[in-house]
Amino acid sequence: MIAGLTVSIISCLGMALSAIFLPEVKFSKRIHFTLYCFFPLIGAIILLAFGLVDGKAVLDVLTSNLPVNPLQILVLFFSMVFISLLLDEEGFFAYLANLALRKAGEKQIGLFSILFVFVSILTVFTSNDIIVLTFTPFLLGFCKNARINPIPYLLGEFIAANTFSALLPVGNPTNIYLTSALGISFFDYLAYMALPSLASGLIAYLALLLLFHKPLSKQMKKADIPDSQLADKPTVFFALFCLFFCIVCCALSSFFAIPSYLCCLAGALALFLFALIRGAFVKRTAIPFKTIKRLPFSLLPLLLGMFVIVLALREYGITKTIGEFLSGPGSIWGYGYSSLVTANLVNNIPMSVLFEEVFADVGSYALSDVLAVALSSNVAAYLTPLGALAGLMFLRVVHEGKVDLSFAKFSAYGCLIAILALTAGLGVISIQSLLL
Repeated sequence: MIAGLTVSIISCLGMALSAIFLPEVKFSKRIHFTLYCFFPLIGAIILLAFGLVDGKAVLDVLTSNLPVNPLQILVLFFSMVFISLLLDEEGFFAYLANLALRKAGEKQIGLFSILFVFVSILTVFTSNDIIVLTFTPFLLGFCKNARINPIPYLLGEFIAANTFSALLPVGNPTNIYLTSALGISFFDYLAYMALPSLASGLIAYLALLLLFHKPLSKQMKKADIPDSQLADKPTVFFALFCLFFCIVCCALSSFFAIPSYLCCLAGALALFLFALIRGAFVKRTAIPFKTIKRLPFSLLPLLLGMFVIVLALREYGITKTIGEFLSGPGSIWGYGYSSLVTANLVNNIPMSVLFEEVFADVGSYALSDVLAVALSSNVAAYLTPLGALAGLMFLRVVHEGKVDLSFAKFSAYGCLIAILALTAGLGVISIQSLLL
């Protein structure tokens, strides 16, 4: 037990330190990989090699048809991300962003509010990671052109994307993992998470306005917004149909026993074939392959490695001890705040894997407790950049744009907003648990 715990702790500590000080290793301009995501996998390999975790139990879960199977969850997530990324390749998000910016005028508060609402709506139906990756470079260019302080807009975009991603089960891989593994239906999740997400989002928006009232009160220069056209309308329309199909399948999976991961995979494959065939006619066959290259493959070693580590912790009784400690009166607040801190120690995806096992070991748990962890897994992204992969990717893109937003400055802004937003959301969850 001591050896297994030591390996698990060192793996998580190595991941955290690498994420802060050496997140990526580059061999050349084209060859590079995300280093910190491999620490959990290395720890898992050591645990399996020395018999510190039951290898048969791991294999049984990976080959089972149970909702807790991480391979099925990864298939669902990658399928949804592929569709969203292909929409980005076709210029869909840039096209919508240009439409929103043209409505803003010259008042910065109006522009900020429009962008916050716009990003909030888009992230509900796509993914917070996709929004961060696609809109951050766009905002950097716009703010430079308009000669305005980019930090309020960058943080507004990031916080909106990582708050309203809590609204649907498909908005974040953490939501997907928790709801799939614990058998929570699409509609049950949405019905109970809608108001907490809106409350957290509203408080986050107001907090941002208070923090950046001075720069946002200034008039801005009328920026030249270049025309943005959809690269290929038929492909965009078919991609939107596939995205709608996947969301509907996820929503209906609890009613008709539809394997949602297979439906999403079918939607992604259909889109890949459509884009490939369509590309042959318009000379754009490289687009679906380019989209595949953009998929977040770093999630594979991270999620699979942490899955094995958490199974080891379960065998040692650690997850059960955590569950017994957090359960009881005030469990919503206990689960909410402890998962927020845990996510910023080991990242929100490993945290979700850990807390899923905590709930599984406790056996009898309230839906409100799971929702508290799910909300926290989204809000955790802006407590510190370590809270989510999106935070680390966001800072990298911002630094490439030569904006002075350090790890410490990000955390100073995000810490206050995250605590306020999470507290508001947990308060609504607590009220719902008493009334419903």
